[in-house]
Order: sequence, then structure tokens, then C-alpha cells
Amino acid sequence: MRLQLILSSIEPSIMTIDNKDSFVYDNNKKINVKIDFQDKFFVTVNTINDNSPLQNSFIVKFEYKGNKLTSNGKVNIIKHSNYIYELVFINSQSLDISSQMFNHPSNNQLIVLENFNFKILDKNKIILNVKLKNIYPNASIESLKNNLLIKSHQNTKYNLCIIDQDNKTYEFNKCNYEIKENEIKIATSLNDYAKHIKIKVYTLNPFKLKESYTAYPKTPKKFKNKNVIPYAFLINILAGDYKEASSYLDENLKKSLKKEHLRLFFGDFVQISVPKTLNANNEVTLIYHENNNYYSTKTYCFDITDNKITNIDEKK
Repeated sequence: MRLQLILSSIEPSIMTIDNKDSFVYDNNKKINVKIDFQDKFFVTVNTINDNSPLQNSFIVKFEYKGNKLTSNGKVNIIKHSNYIYELVFINSQSLDISSQMFNHPSNNQLIVLENFNFKILDKNKIILNVKLKNIYPNASIESLKNNLLIKSHQNTKYNLCIIDQDNKTYEFNKCNYEIKENEIKIATSLNDYAKHIKIKVYTLNPFKLKESYTAYPKTPKKFKNKNVIPYAFLINILAGDYKEASSYLDENLKKSLKKEHLRLFFGDFVQISVPKTLNANNEVTLIYHENNNYYSTKTYCFDITDNKITNIDEKK
């Protein structure tokens, strides 16, 4: 029995399995590898970066137990089946930034922001240590009612992190924002074909989601290629644009499948797996976040007649 691994990383890298077979990933094509089944193996990752003398090298340990592949970090694992796993290595050295220190805007405490860590110190004692998903170079910190707002400017957008009264963190990438009285409105582009913009409005005291909706600057293009229609439909589902999604359904499905039915049927998927060649069988794989760095997949089959979806089934 063999394990099939699909390898990639966020930067060009050389990946070596158990100090034997090496593979070069250049951001162009994912690497497909089959290895003999084993309970434990190691992958050494070396970043290729011509613009920096600093080379990031790290080793990831993998274990296979109970039909599940797990690791000790620095990789996202996407499970396609019990024996097929996609591994996306997270090379973070090029993102490292120096420590940034701030006076707390509301008291005499010290705030330290270092890479993916946020700390609050009181008389040199750490009273809060939070792990962040993103980094915030050249950041600024301000009080937002009873919350803290960390912001870092990136071109014309902002990376934001809001830490509420209960020390829960809310992070938003490449967004714009507007503060009015007791509310903050955050707009994030989803970078899909319809140019969807996700709008979230939060109250500030307490910090709580008030409403969430999708907008776009102009009416999105309607696709008539039957191989593209399932992807256009699911992109709208992912964006929360159920009205536009339903335009791809035939009249019978449109009447029976309302927003709540679609949300329940597809669940909380976080990504659509798009192959280099679109599937002529109209099968689409969705990626779901299980926990930490672990992801699972489900595949759905679409029947299409006259450019309308007439039936949807989960592939078992």
C-alpha cells in the first residue's frame, strides 16, 4: 500500500522526504509523489529565495494513525482520501519582522508585537499572550471603545486585528474599514470572477457581528460553459451571494432550494479546488477546515441541462 502526496508551499522550495528523494517546487505546478506506506516519515523543506541570503530550512514530522495523517506544524494538510493527502508547507521566515513595542492606549501596560505573537506586559510580567494568524509590520495600535485595534497598511489595503474585552481575536486581511460611532464596517475583496466584496458590520461595545452581506461593483458575468457553471455557482455560495448562485439553478431547484438549504447542504467550506483542466464530468471538490492545520474534502456531482443545474449529489 502506498500514500499519494501532493506537495506545494507558499514559496519556491526544495522538499526532501526522509533524506532520500528531493523535489523542487517553483510556484508553478504541484508535485505528485507516491511513497511506501509507513507510520512515520519526515520532510525537510528548504526555501529558494534569490533575493535574500537568508534561507529558511525546517523539518516536518508526519505520522499516520487511524487512517489520518498528522504533523507537528508548519504545513496545512488537506485530506482527499485515506491515502491521498495534499501538503502545503508554510515557509514563514521571509515574513519575520522585528519586535514592535507600544504603550497601551488605555493604561500603563506595554504591548509587544513580534511576528505572530501579541503580548501585553504589566511590570515586566506577561498577562496576555495571543497567537495571531497574520503579521503586522509597521503596525499602529489604538483603542476602539473597550477593544484594541492593530492595523498595518499594505498598499491601498489594511491588515486588521481586533482584540475584544474577552481577549478574543478577529483578523481581517487586505481590507478597508470605516468607524462610525459604535460600529466598524469592514470590506474585504474576495478576488473572484464577480469581484465580490464581503461586508461585515460589528458593534464595538460589546464587539459583536451585527450584519454580514455581499456586494459587487457591477452585475457579474453569466457563464454558459457547462464545465464552468458548477464553479460559478459555488463561488457565489462561498461569497454568501445566494441570489446570484440561484440564477444557475433550473426553476424546480430554484423553488425548492432556498438559502438555508444550500448553506446546510454544502456546509462551511473554505475553498474550491480548481484543477488546471476543468472536469468534464462536472465534479467539484470543496475544502473544509477541520481544526488547526487540518483540512478535509468533499466532492459534488452536478447535472446540467440547457446551462442550468438540474441536480446536485455528494460523491461517496
